[in-house]
Amino acid sequence: EYVTWIKFKIHHLAYYLDPFIFADPSTARYALNRFEGLFWENNGYMGVLPLVFAFFALKFINKSKKILFFFGLIIFWLLFSLGWMFFLYGMPLFSSFRVPQRSLFIINLFIAILAGFGMEKIMEFCSNTLKRLRIPVNFAASSLVLILFSNLYFLLTPYNGVLEAGKWLKEPETASFLKEKLGEGRIYSIGWEEDWKRVYYNESKGWRSEKAEKLLATRALLNPNGNMVYSIPSADGYAGRLTKRFNFLNEEISKGILEEKDIVKVSTSSGKLLSMQGVKYIVSTKPINSDQFKKVYDYIEEKSKSHFWIYENSEYLGRVYPVTGYNLVLSDSVFEKTLSSDEFNPKTTALVETVVPQASFSGQVKISGLESKNSHLKFNTSSPDTGFLVIADSFYPGWKADIDGNKTSILPVNINSRGIIVPPGEHKVTLSYAPESLKKGGFISLAGLIFLIGLVSKFF
Repeated sequence: EYVTWIKFKIHHLAYYLDPFIFADPSTARYALNRFEGLFWENNGYMGVLPLVFAFFALKFINKSKKILFFFGLIIFWLLFSLGWMFFLYGMPLFSSFRVPQRSLFIINLFIAILAGFGMEKIMEFCSNTLKRLRIPVNFAASSLVLILFSNLYFLLTPYNGVLEAGKWLKEPETASFLKEKLGEGRIYSIGWEEDWKRVYYNESKGWRSEKAEKLLATRALLNPNGNMVYSIPSADGYAGRLTKRFNFLNEEISKGILEEKDIVKVSTSSGKLLSMQGVKYIVSTKPINSDQFKKVYDYIEEKSKSHFWIYENSEYLGRVYPVTGYNLVLSDSVFEKTLSSDEFNPKTTALVETVVPQASFSGQVKISGLESKNSHLKFNTSSPDTGFLVIADSFYPGWKADIDGNKTSILPVNINSRGIIVPPGEHKVTLSYAPESLKKGGFISLAGLIFLIGLVSKFF
């Protein structure tokens, strides 16, 4: 549904002649709608000269198999971009594109190759004239390339609005408040997209206007995209390719978050999921009506007329927490049914996808000395009996766990979290990301480097 919503259409080919032929997002004259799709996905502008050279090359298509081959590739990928070969989208390679029109960069590569052929033919055609004018062919070709880059530079440079970097990088008030209290917890942002659009369209009029500084206020929303600057851990994500587990969980959370005109309602199911994902605070652009979330901070930005609220999750479970039991969940429908049940309590029960050796576990597991890095997580445990720990971090192939240096299994729990079983007594648990694909990639890279060194040494 998402892929078809932002389709590339035939009239979008006009972007190749003028990147702003329909509208310019930098001045808020571009409206996201079903007809226009996404400006940034559908715009393949690469300069007019490459198109002229490529068309010139087509004059020789009957004489050159190379030109015919690359022209055929352009047509193939163009049909794919337009969605007319949608049956391919589920296949390897083709499924790697976020949306079909991402393949425009491949089309541009082949247009550039055709442009090379065309430019070569033009130089041959004009060689006699250039000789009479005493202009070297290489100089003429370099001048055309310079004209192309000048076109790109002067046309596209103004598109990028410029504000003082320190203002963008300055920590917003919401981030400063959260950094003091967040600990190992995470945040979840509500309403950030709509508020950004409101400021962008109504207040700042884009990012290239005199009022562009009003967009600075949107930093306080701590959305998953801009929040990377401030390093506030978020349970949400902004990425072109999400794992199925993460995507399913996000959809389940958003189902129970209802944004009305002046208030946000969070369902019990979504509240449970947020707790299971280690969410300690919610940043919202509207007041939240929920017994689970208590207001702890609010802030008004006068220039943009933005109002931000921060709510604390009273059911926060922590990043690593013990449970005493589990429910076996083998399908999405069973997961949803279990989650909505009043009997299910994430504080005491984990939702697992595989059979666990025993039925109940100690709830008295103490966790201490938590150390977290990008690819490592370490902590100590102390328990009178066998414990079942939920780690509210993404379950993903390549993560390995060991207890006191001995390997142990990581169980998929709560759809997108990790679970491990710890024996009684005191132990040191380590989780590290060490995928086999990284080792294989390193070996291939090393072999390639050795081959290149051998190839170069042969010629020198």
